[in-house]
Amino acid sequence: MKIFCRENTANFKADIRITDDNRLTIHVYEPAGETRTYAEIGKHGQKLESHNTYSVLYKKEGYLIRDLQNKQYRSQIKIVPSNQITMGSRMKFEEVENRYGGVVLMQVDTNTISAGITELQMQLFRVQKANANFYLRPTMTAEYIDLDMDDVFKNGSKRHALWDTYSLTIDGQEYKGGEWTKAPLGQLKMQGREFVEVEVQKYSNGFAEKLVRDGDCEDVFLECTAGIANCQRVKLVNGKGKFRWYNLGYTGEMKIKLGWRWYSGIADVRLAVEE
Repeated sequence: MKIFCRENTANFKADIRITDDNRLTIHVYEPAGETRTYAEIGKHGQKLESHNTYSVLYKKEGYLIRDLQNKQYRSQIKIVPSNQITMGSRMKFEEVENRYGGVVLMQVDTNTISAGITELQMQLFRVQKANANFYLRPTMTAEYIDLDMDDVFKNGSKRHALWDTYSLTIDGQEYKGGEWTKAPLGQLKMQGREFVEVEVQKYSNGFAEKLVRDGDCEDVFLECTAGIANCQRVKLVNGKGKFRWYNLGYTGEMKIKLGWRWYSGIADVRLAVEE
């Protein structure tokens, strides 16, 4: 597990746990009273899901939280699923702070969370490395890396170097394209047929290697800018899946995008359709 850290003057302390059932729990402390001893100011837990981003927010006035028993309590800390907030409104990540009226102390990015696979990273924005205590699963180890915010603003979020991706194969030709890797325009001839079979293959970040583990079994969401697919989600089995695409008489350029429920277009393939 990579933990990105940056120099800051914040005096928060945090206990961060990843449990065997892939639940993230965070307790945050702050100096209080004349002796300035640390006192807990908030706690929250969140079940981690694949290919998501979670922001840990702090607000002095507090948030209303529900625990696992559906009981409410007040906490100055709240974990929010950032992708759900930003994707629906097509906003940047600062919209998370704007909507919830707090500041982001840290961010958690997940990759594959399934069948014994737990891939994630954390960025500490307003918690110093020395004040962050990690309690990880026995199979997980912490790797600390300096966080350069100038690099983040210039080259994009660190999650883009973590997330898996997918290729499409049509008529024996494999296409690899995405947000940062543009695939050449593919040629697709539809003469004499109503549809084409499309194969999906999961890859690690940057198409480094094919992923065929038992845990590579997520639902991949489809978007087509023309024609229609025979499903909106493809269920992978050991990193592979199939669907059919019908052109419905369409000719010209189009795109097929693959992604997840709360993040679309991680893979992006352009095709020129001909009769």
